[in-house]
Amino acid sequence: MKAIYAMGMKVGSAALSYLFLFSLSNTLDIGSLGLFLFAYTVFTVLVQVSKSGVDLVLIKAVTSRPSLSDVKGIFASNILLILSVSAVCSAMFFGASSYGVFDVVDSNEKNLGFSLVLIAVVIISVIQVFGALFQSRYKVVAQYWAMNVGLMAFLSAGLGAFILLEEPLGFLEICILFLACSLLVMISVLVVFYRQFGKELAAESTSMEQEKNSVFQTFKNNSPYIAAALLTIFLQWMPNLLGGVFMTEEELGGLGVSLRLSIASNFPFLAFAALAAPAMARYLHADNVEGLRSSYLTYHAVSVSFASAVLIFFTVFSEFMLGMFGVHGYEDLLVLCTLSWWVRVAVGPVGTILMLSGNYRMAISSLLVSVVICSSVFVFGYPSLGVNAAGWALLAGSVQLSLFNAIQAYRISGALYASPVYFYFGISSLFRKLLMKKYG
Repeated sequence: MKAIYAMGMKVGSAALSYLFLFSLSNTLDIGSLGLFLFAYTVFTVLVQVSKSGVDLVLIKAVTSRPSLSDVKGIFASNILLILSVSAVCSAMFFGASSYGVFDVVDSNEKNLGFSLVLIAVVIISVIQVFGALFQSRYKVVAQYWAMNVGLMAFLSAGLGAFILLEEPLGFLEICILFLACSLLVMISVLVVFYRQFGKELAAESTSMEQEKNSVFQTFKNNSPYIAAALLTIFLQWMPNLLGGVFMTEEELGGLGVSLRLSIASNFPFLAFAALAAPAMARYLHADNVEGLRSSYLTYHAVSVSFASAVLIFFTVFSEFMLGMFGVHGYEDLLVLCTLSWWVRVAVGPVGTILMLSGNYRMAISSLLVSVVICSSVFVFGYPSLGVNAAGWALLAGSVQLSLFNAIQAYRISGALYASPVYFYFGISSLFRKLLMKKYG
């Protein structure tokens, strides 16, 4: 049932995201769309970096303690850490924007809009701590509401109201709406958090080992997750970030739409990997290798099947899909970006296994090599390949990262998720469950 909820919320989140993107692309010109998608990419990167792997930290903490009252110190210090990191990161990007580092932010109005998005970074970053706590306690609906659904729901509703009222929309107006919706999400998450966990967190600790870490100590404890989060997000959004320096606004628009469409291929993978993470942490903590292998069996079969179907669909109907968002001429880029995601889905949640098992250096080294490969392919390939260099860069980085992590995770868990045999057992297990549910 939780898997169904997780999948439903992920699909809902995706639907709202694409509804918002579709409305934007049919309201703004391609230049304004490219500028906002660049700002939104910066927002996404900074939120994920500020998040600092706190989801895995809280999952491990809650798994090993009987009550949330025992992790109050960890929870509070993580909030302070993320608040500090997000504020510093936003200030750095504000300074870069003000000094003209990004060619696309070339006026006072654009700089003001960009600044509003940076304020939203701090708000949404702090909310991610609450979302991680919801995840660790299997509060699936609240988790996805905090992490993306709430923001997309408010944004879609707000943009729809503007369109119905036929009010003129530009980059600055969208940024104002973005900040207002972020504040609404914060209020709603705090209300849900208080109703779900207020009494439990207010209770006395049942453990004599309750941790009360300082922000510095929390930063030190989280440093492997911070490094992994930073490299993962830079790998995923590197073309957009470097594109703010190299590309035109039109190319940024085409790249932004292609990247966000390609992410559709990994919705089940992200949903199931997040859902399985607490169980994986528990099995790793108990040194239960068989449980670790079987915990993701059917999830893997569904994820790979879905990603393969999306890859085929986008290959055949790429022109139609991009045309829906007012973008033309980026069909090859869409297919390359989708293929890079398919590679990651095919090998399973191997990066999560490495981090949860404490193999931080191994995971971070692999990510670092992947980022170097991705960046090099983009920078040296852009003059000759144009915007398609972004797709080849993502594919090259994904192949290296996936192969290395898959080999290392196999040594730890004994499960080679990319194996056709593992996929076959996953499909067989899924059909058995469906038949048992139907016929008893």
